[in-house]
Amino acid sequence: MILGGSIYAQSRRWIQRTDLLIVASVTLGMVLFFPFLRYSLSIEIVLVVTILAGASMVAVTALFRLIYGLLSRMKVDLLTINSCLLIIKNYSNGYHEQIESTNPQFYLG
Repeated sequence: MILGGSIYAQSRRWIQRTDLLIVASVTLGMVLFFPFLRYSLSIEIVLVVTILAGASMVAVTALFRLIYGLLSRMKVDLLTINSCLLIIKNYSNGYHEQIESTNPQFYLG
């Protein structure tokens, strides 16, 4: 429930980057100060696990942003190819006079 609330607050821009660093610092301080929150693990293990978890989340986020960028670029390329094919099809069917009169930038002759 706390995680859902923090995600909602971040999506609404109530929490910024500096606030997230403060929340992470307070949480780490609580885990290090109160031993019952560590489940009897050593401080070193807790620090290594948190650093690895953070680094893996950054890597996953970067990967998904890369995939999203590639897919959005493909969508634009496919729309451009589709419109060019439609123009070529109309031109070959004898509609080139109509295309040239309505939109002079597509003049193929």
